[in-house]
Amino acid sequence: MYPGGTLVSVSALAAGLCAGACSTAGGRQTGTGALRPAPRPYAADIPLADGFKLVDKSSEDWASASVRYVRHKYVGRAAQGALREFYRAEMPLVRWTALSDSLVQGKRRMRFVRGNEECIVEIADERGLLSGRAAVEVTITPTRADGGGGAPHGDAAAVRRGDHERTGQQKGPE
Repeated sequence: MYPGGTLVSVSALAAGLCAGACSTAGGRQTGTGALRPAPRPYAADIPLADGFKLVDKSSEDWASASVRYVRHKYVGRAAQGALREFYRAEMPLVRWTALSDSLVQGKRRMRFVRGNEECIVEIADERGLLSGRAAVEVTITPTRADGGGGAPHGDAAAVRRGDHERTGQQKGPE
């Protein structure tokens, strides 16, 4: 093979790779390495990277007329940095406002608020740093009446269990 043929082969390969990685999602350019939103996320207001799946046995949710609690765990293939950028870009599109973003002991934690709800997105490597798999845990709880984050009186588990004494709420007539 002559040297010009090698250049043409490399150029064709590069063009093919860019065609796969430089695609659009929902009319937006995703760019090389960017994650695309899943076409049908499990909850309409919780963005999900395409290819991520809900882990049923590690997830729960419930809702009443005015309050909901969501704790979903998703797993898939992506780097923590790409997932961070995905949630930074996608959450505002469904009206979540970023409050904080931290990295502690290898786990990324992002906090958002919208209306009377707080959303925490935690991103961690699944089964070791080199596996290429990540776990995303999304928790949505009601905010306190004073505008602070978290479940009423700071105890989402008590709200989930209906433990009215721990949350300070009064039980209705029985």
